[in-house]
Amino acid sequence: MKRVVFFIAIIAIIIAPIFGGEQKFDYQGVEKVCVVSSSTLQLENAGIVQNGGQIIYSLSIEDYLRQKDLIKDYDGIVLFYPQDTSFDKLKNCWQISWHYQSEIEGMQIVYAFSPLVEDFLFLNGKKVNLQIAWSQSGVMVGLPLILTGF
Repeated sequence: MKRVVFFIAIIAIIIAPIFGGEQKFDYQGVEKVCVVSSSTLQLENAGIVQNGGQIIYSLSIEDYLRQKDLIKDYDGIVLFYPQDTSFDKLKNCWQISWHYQSEIEGMQIVYAFSPLVEDFLFLNGKKVNLQIAWSQSGVMVGLPLILTGF
């Protein structure tokens, strides 16, 4: 019996990363996506803007989802939501565990942490992997920061 339990435990350890890997985000409500990279990416149907040493690739959500597995080398991603998107909605869909809210030039900015995003940086000693901003044109969610400007 001990051998069977040991065998099952070993199999579980080997298989767990395969099935329990990356959590999936459903992108519900996202209208468009910008991928910011210092490298040239081969993305179909992307609007391209050079911004200093970075290139901003603007994609519809459909084009992004179709190609997202090809995007390996990027500095950040910005997701655009409709203007009426509430923080509570974003908090729930991103499973935000903590956040800090500030205001810059009359614009609401939130720095937060989500377990759905692997990359992060430290801000005042806390892990941050989301920056959320509400502007006149809509709501932007930067992973880990908004690199396209407000």
